[in-house]
Amino acid sequence: MVSASRASVQSAPAIVRWPIGAEQRWERAGGGERSLLVVERGTRVPPLGPGEDWVWSDANEQEVARRLLDLGDRALPAAASAAVPLPAGLGEEQYQVAARLAAAAGVLVPRADLPSDDLDARIESLRAPMARAGWEILTVARVGFVLTQVTTSGTRAP
Repeated sequence: MVSASRASVQSAPAIVRWPIGAEQRWERAGGGERSLLVVERGTRVPPLGPGEDWVWSDANEQEVARRLLDLGDRALPAAASAAVPLPAGLGEEQYQVAARLAAAAGVLVPRADLPSDDLDARIESLRAPMARAGWEILTVARVGFVLTQVTTSGTRAP
């Protein structure tokens, strides 16, 4: 049994430096955990997923505290808090791309955020295994990809 105090610690938003904390961000997003991204000045703010917010690295303490409180009060959609099961048998690069898409299911993932030398071929190689698992990879031309869940009726989940 998880104590109430431990449960509240687990669900508390974390502060993640961006871009150097990118891997921590994906891990937290994949686990349905909230994160406040502290973005270095001069760095482009990344697209945010459910359970994420951001501040500039020179934000004052009050602004950071306000954003953390807002994040803690924000309800996550069910899909954002559930981990996407990845198909077995994926190669290393396939797994890395699939894990990144799964960590942001339902949210646009820019091409630049996906680790692959031949991204288009990697995405194509993932379409069938992800479809068998009930997921579809949507392409946003020249921008990125969105992983969406397909319902049993064959329609995309909202």
